[in-house]
Amino acid sequence: MNQRPLPLNTVPSLKGDESDTFIDLNRLTAIAFRRSRVVALCVLLCFMLGVVYLLFATPVYTSQTQILLDDNLSKYAEETPSPQSAQQADTQLSSAVEILKSGELALRVTDAENLGENDTVLNPPQSLMSTVKAAFKSVTGIFGSSPEISEAAARNGKRETAAAYIQQALTVERVSRSSVVAVSYKSTVPKLAAAITRQA
Repeated sequence: MNQRPLPLNTVPSLKGDESDTFIDLNRLTAIAFRRSRVVALCVLLCFMLGVVYLLFATPVYTSQTQILLDDNLSKYAEETPSPQSAQQADTQLSSAVEILKSGELALRVTDAENLGENDTVLNPPQSLMSTVKAAFKSVTGIFGSSPEISEAAARNGKRETAAAYIQQALTVERVSRSSVVAVSYKSTVPKLAAAITRQA
């Protein structure tokens, strides 16, 4: 009885094609030279966008000061400093940092510098998304009725708004493991940034 032999299936090679993983630098260089005009146009466009951004970007100034929070300053002059619990010192420094970032201190700075009437603090530069949201709220507010606000309430609202903006722009952090706290404030007006850090 004759049987038809079955064809033997060829086993695929497990070795991948090395040409798929090979990067021909000469070929890529040739492609780049052929597309040199497109590449140059993209670089020029990015450069022009960067220049436009720098021309219209609002400069931000940072004023920083450092505060030594240590009641026992005499220990630096003593040969044997008085012992103090490290945990107690960390707790005191953490409390001092929270006080410097508190809203009560921000209100005091607002009153001391009369920032409730400062347009730079009350109307800081906003992002494009924030501007769109503000415009949408103003448009919707036209069709709605808002209750009248007294002058004292409006003044207090500006005061609290200025304090909130101060809290957002103020940074208070401990310097390493020392008893020094760094206080910095960012503003578009350098004199205002320096004044707030002095008051803090």
